Amino acid sequence: MKKLKPYYWLSAFIILSTIKQVFVEGMMGISLIEPYTLMINLLIFSGLYAIVFVTFKKNKLIHILSVYSLLAIILFSNLIHYRYFHMPLSFYSFQAFKQVGAVKTSVFYLIKLTDALIFLDLIILWPLLFKKRAITEFFTSKKDRIMAYSLSIVVFAAAPVANNKILNGNTHTINQLGTINYHLQDLYGYIFDQSTFGGYDATVFNSGINLGEGKYHGLIEGRNIITIQVESMHNFVLQREIEGQPITPIMNSLINKDSIYFSRYYQQLGRGNTSDAEFVSNNSLYASMKTYSYKEYEGNELYTLPQVLKEEGYNTIAFHGNEPDFWNRKSIYPSIGFNTYISTDEMEMDEVIGMGISDGSLFKQSLGYLEKLPQPFYSFYVSLTSHNPFIIPEEQRGLTIDGEYKDTIIADYFQSVNYFDRMLGEFIEELKRRDLYDNSVIVIYGDHFALDIRKDNIKELITDYLGKPYDFEEFLNVGLLIHIPGSGITETYTTAGGQIDFFPTMMNLVGVDEIKGNILGKDLINTEEGFVAHQTYMIRGSFIDNEKVFEFSRDGRYENSRAWRIDNHEPVPLEECREGYERALREIRASEYLLDNNLSRQKQNSDE
Repeated sequence: MKKLKPYYWLSAFIILSTIKQVFVEGMMGISLIEPYTLMINLLIFSGLYAIVFVTFKKNKLIHILSVYSLLAIILFSNLIHYRYFHMPLSFYSFQAFKQVGAVKTSVFYLIKLTDALIFLDLIILWPLLFKKRAITEFFTSKKDRIMAYSLSIVVFAAAPVANNKILNGNTHTINQLGTINYHLQDLYGYIFDQSTFGGYDATVFNSGINLGEGKYHGLIEGRNIITIQVESMHNFVLQREIEGQPITPIMNSLINKDSIYFSRYYQQLGRGNTSDAEFVSNNSLYASMKTYSYKEYEGNELYTLPQVLKEEGYNTIAFHGNEPDFWNRKSIYPSIGFNTYISTDEMEMDEVIGMGISDGSLFKQSLGYLEKLPQPFYSFYVSLTSHNPFIIPEEQRGLTIDGEYKDTIIADYFQSVNYFDRMLGEFIEELKRRDLYDNSVIVIYGDHFALDIRKDNIKELITDYLGKPYDFEEFLNVGLLIHIPGSGITETYTTAGGQIDFFPTMMNLVGVDEIKGNILGKDLINTEEGFVAHQTYMIRGSFIDNEKVFEFSRDGRYENSRAWRIDNHEPVPLEECREGYERALREIRASEYLLDNNLSRQKQNSDE
């Protein structure tokens, strides 16, 4: 068999790599539109393979194919990560690698049989290589090697410069840059540890604002606060039925008596999912887009809700039915104001469902701690059992689903939320029995979505169930319920709010007069203007307000974005969204700058 010339092999692997990248991006729902973006990726592949080719004197093809195989693994990892987080891998993601074991069931759930196509050509190429691996020498002279290295360096150095032209000050996305170029840009940022944005607008912060004259100011002063962050709870399960059975009868009863309920309350995460929901809620700042916020900002002096409550005389405690260092909680909780943290180190693993101690066991075991705490106390629960893939033991299921949704993922999900709701009911009864209910406030909200809008089969099922389009206004809505026993107050607020608003809303209810640090949220009880900025699932620049949803285009082009009215899903002219788009960017940039420079406790002013 006639030997192929080396540059034929190089060209073949450059083309194969580009095709594989585009193929996997297609599986992610991404397409490269701009020719120059595709060209940059081609040049990067050329530089990468040229370096490999001139570096190794022997077995060149083995090394090239090894790099090609590594590319396949990277693309596959990106695909799985994207399905779970709706964003590609980052070099910062390796800081969270140890969390994978805890969610391995969810990871396996994301893998599809068709993913094997990513590795199909490798099954052919590796045996072929060992059968016919002879190759003529190429790039053997010192001059040739210097030329190859020089050209590769130029490509890798020029790519970030070209990317900045493409991005024009916006956050970089895999849609705009392509996978390999995205990772090069990400590596550049990781090495030099530069924030995506420079400067900020200090006027967006609510530092120094007086809360003393607001509605319901001090309503819950002196009461215990029991906050429960519910795993994967969509707001749409509240006050709904499945085959004539209420999904959440306990929470429904709370909404209908002695409660303030926010029916349009949205998740606002970064790369940390559940832990970022905690971070945003207790800090009223946006989460990190580098890595999970509890890692990125663990050295910061933060201004947090638990700290403010401690200053008001509260004892603070957190409960979670997983390992203590999961999402770096063991390190970060003391610094954000929790006196005590109870995890699997202190609790009995008497009932495990899914990722950790069941919600029922978590509540039961926590009661002894609450009884011993001096009052008032702030207890913060992070539930687990309703985590995907929503597998509840048969004997623990409280719903009978035999109709059209039987054996579907939404049936499993409804069972998991119903389980939490029943355990909540038992918990409340125990609080009453132990004289902890009447002087307490029970706060409930979801951490993030459960049912992925990007999966067509799920979207169709939920659209059918809801009787209206399952879009971002439902997908991201996690609800907020504040139950105040004996208050006589039963109100529902439809103002658009997000987890960033939790801190100031609770400060008003507790009776704190002044915001002494830097926060971005608003007291949802005393504002009519709803505005929620997003940076994950809907990318940075997207927002939801009282009337509409604006989803900034993933290709980075404003004109390719979409917007629609919430009440009827009719399109909204994009120019009506320009102000909100700029506000969303301005707020997130300001938060990012403040956290990167550890300024949470330093009052800002508009002259900075």
